[in-house]
Amino acid sequence: EKPTLVLDMDETLIHAHKATASLKLFSGKILPLQRYLVAKRPGVDTFLNEMSQIYEIVVFTRAVKPYADRILDRLDPAGNLFTHRLYRDSCSPKEVGGRKVVKDLSRLGRDLRHTVIVDDKPESFCLQPSNGIVIRAFKNRKGHKYDELKKISNLLKEIARVEDVRQALEKLR
Repeated sequence: EKPTLVLDMDETLIHAHKATASLKLFSGKILPLQRYLVAKRPGVDTFLNEMSQIYEIVVFTRAVKPYADRILDRLDPAGNLFTHRLYRDSCSPKEVGGRKVVKDLSRLGRDLRHTVIVDDKPESFCLQPSNGIVIRAFKNRKGHKYDELKKISNLLKEIARVEDVRQALEKLR
């Protein structure tokens, strides 16, 4: 049985930039149309393909389902990379800054000894901090070298078969 890799979406796998256009209607009201320009983190396709061979991949995002699914369908067009998708409504109601932001890994029903979460916000996995790997937020800025996925990929390969990922990650902290 494969271990479980839980991945955040925004600022971990992709960066979405809101491009807002406003239309003036005859009545004078302004109707905003929201479009998102989405950039994939460098190396994300290779990372997902490699990790899907070793791990069961679950995407756990704070985003709402309609927005997230449009992006995740592009990242996984064949539908064979992500085993499960969890959205904002699956986040726990622990208030951090007035929002439901906590991703409680115990709700996955997986053995936490074999579950790792990668997220750019450590507060997301504050209930199970020893299961988490913090990745630098991907903002798609020019001149920034975003090579973390390569490093994290090597780490994830290393700990995939250990008895308890929490102990393995603690040793590396």
